Amino acid sequence: MDKEIENRMKEVGEVVKTLDESVRPVAFQMMQGYIVGEAPIPSSKIPESQAVSGDGSIGDFFEVLEVTDPANAVRAITAYLFKEYGASSFTPQEVKDIANEVGLTVPERVDMTLRSAKKSGKALYRSSGRGKYAPTVHGEKAFKDEYGVKKGTKSRPIDDKK
Repeated sequence: MDKEIENRMKEVGEVVKTLDESVRPVAFQMMQGYIVGEAPIPSSKIPESQAVSGDGSIGDFFEVLEVTDPANAVRAITAYLFKEYGASSFTPQEVKDIANEVGLTVPERVDMTLRSAKKSGKALYRSSGRGKYAPTVHGEKAFKDEYGVKKGTKSRPIDDKK
């Protein structure tokens, strides 16, 4: 391995390990061009606007992601829900509400996006009751691989709307 690339990898590794573990894979991916010498040299730290603050708010999670299309926005939002609440079920309306809150565009029929979402031929979500969905085991693995998130343990807030 080229010594210059090795030094850049060490430099990026030092910066990335200071970040919240939920955004480390994304931050490292952002720095790949710099590591191989294809991008301009950034400052020695990832800009504050791209770092996750200690409180881990919802805006922090989405601030560092590059969401390329509406279907990816649905997957990012459900990865956030998994990070917070584990494999508990959620509704398409919750996904839309979070999208509005963080400024992402999602498909009009989020339910259809959830039903058809697959990775390597495996479904990412399953129906878990009337109008609710939950990640499958394959979906959980996809969240961990793509977003570097761990299964959350928070309890879902009680919804008084029925």
